[in-house]
Amino acid sequence: MTRGFTLLELSVVLSFMGVLAMMGGGVGRGLVDLLECRTAREEIAGLVYRARAEARIHGEARVRLNEGAGGTLILAGDSVAHRVDLRGRGIQLRIGGSRTEATLVFGPLGVGRAASTTLYLERGRARVPLVLSSHGRVRR
Repeated sequence: MTRGFTLLELSVVLSFMGVLAMMGGGVGRGLVDLLECRTAREEIAGLVYRARAEARIHGEARVRLNEGAGGTLILAGDSVAHRVDLRGRGIQLRIGGSRTEATLVFGPLGVGRAASTTLYLERGRARVPLVLSSHGRVRR
């Protein structure tokens, strides 16, 4: 009696493992896309909170959101205080409504002066919303 497996048995098992790996790869990619979008959402929320703090220090701060540039930035006074690059991670920024650009302006008390804005962060099939209220509050 010999020990071991035949070539046929090994090829069947390896083929089955390959099929399982392909099926799991799509699920894994979708999960990675979702996590990247959630991370970007938290970065933008942190950017809004930082802009409120910068406004209290400098008297005014702006958060500029632009679909085409694929990023957001804080303008404190005349200089750029912080920048988030979404395009480098393959994330598309969509602004609710028909706008392609939105600017949140924070006054010296850290209160926003802008219309409420809904942002959508998209990568692959993942889509994550972020709502910015007119006073600068963030809702996930």
